Amino acid sequence: MMRIRLVIAMTLAVCALGATAQNTDIEALSGLNFNFGNPGARALGMGGAFLGMADDSSAAEANPAGLTALVRPEITLELRNSKTLQSLATEGNFDPAVPSSVTYDDFTSFSRNAEVAFGSFVLPKGNWRIAGYFHSVLEFENEANAIFKQNQFGAITINDLRFYVGPNGYVNLDDCVALGSQCSGYRLFPYFTGVNVDLETWGLALAYKVSDNFSIGAAYKYQKFTEEAATLRTTFTNPITPLAFIAQTADDDDYSYSIGFKLGSPRSKWNLGGVYKTGGSFSTSNVLGLYNNQGELATLEETSRPQFNVPDVYGLGLSYNPVPPLRINVDAVQVNYSDLVDDVQSIYTGVQANPQYVREDVTEIHVGAEWFFINSRIPWAIRAGWWQDPEHSLKWAGPITNGDQAAVGIVFPEGEDRDHYSIGIGVAFTNLQVDAAYDTSDKYKVGSISAKYVF
Repeated sequence: MMRIRLVIAMTLAVCALGATAQNTDIEALSGLNFNFGNPGARALGMGGAFLGMADDSSAAEANPAGLTALVRPEITLELRNSKTLQSLATEGNFDPAVPSSVTYDDFTSFSRNAEVAFGSFVLPKGNWRIAGYFHSVLEFENEANAIFKQNQFGAITINDLRFYVGPNGYVNLDDCVALGSQCSGYRLFPYFTGVNVDLETWGLALAYKVSDNFSIGAAYKYQKFTEEAATLRTTFTNPITPLAFIAQTADDDDYSYSIGFKLGSPRSKWNLGGVYKTGGSFSTSNVLGLYNNQGELATLEETSRPQFNVPDVYGLGLSYNPVPPLRINVDAVQVNYSDLVDDVQSIYTGVQANPQYVREDVTEIHVGAEWFFINSRIPWAIRAGWWQDPEHSLKWAGPITNGDQAAVGIVFPEGEDRDHYSIGIGVAFTNLQVDAAYDTSDKYKVGSISAKYVF
């Protein structure tokens, strides 16, 4: 007879830009990705393609060498509002030949208010430029009820996700029955997750104009990382009866840096820019709590202290000015997402000894253009762009020989490449420029408005 085992998948963690920031296998981070796009509505409207152009104060973070394009003191402020869809495994009877046999429901997180995403002040002095700036790298808050569903008539059903493991990995229910004692069946306990994560940067950037057509720059950054996240497991029969929870918290800081170069000038037909950025490393704490049959917390202990490593990033950007009103930008950006699994630690007993998770390093391609109507009574610009966010989700790459390995293979599936499209507009007055942009994909949307004042 087929044996049915119950796998308690307890978890919790940290998520990020756009990406998912993840150093443990908890559902709170499943289905999330964050990216390391350039700040500013102007760059956003051009698909984030800005490394070669880099000609305003947002260059302090994007490519500090570009600050030499500024000839007067300048102050910038950007506000952003975003919406993220997080996909979590909720129910199904898993068949390895039918990926749709598991339901992945989308849970929406959105900014209730426009949040300060970037602010900077740039001071030119001879061939030098100095800038102080703030950048919100990651700000994410979400809750997900994967315990039950309520239909249009008000009826409530408890989520039920089942899967089966034979001698050589996943099998479907019929094959499991045929295998008899060689196969085990499992269920994933219903769960509720919540996460609140922030990664903020305060930076000091310096740039030096070596010649009219060559500049270098660097930035030194203080980064602050805070996190509160948890996953709670409940019973199948009573969704208000807790079984276990795991929480991950963090309140740590670190320092990082970036260096960049730029060939060309604002008057050049071609500009080439490059940048390298390091990421900070932050300590986190995983806590496990177990409940007794009366629903009371029986044990509470710290299980591990993994490091959350922000990926290193480097890129090259080309900006082409075929006619005075038009700029065409192309960036190639390498993001070392594998840094996120340098210290990954599992909460699953059958995975802890050898957590074979992977995150692939990726190269993002960004393409954008700006047309500036400089001869209008009030000069204004339109922008458009596209970029691709290659698949880089946390996923299980090890064998499927036990229930825990099978569970993480379903909870953390391989993702897919996502195309982003953006549009933007800008208006320039005597000392003030205001820009707005919108970037959209099937899982992530962000709106931005920024303003700069030139003294």
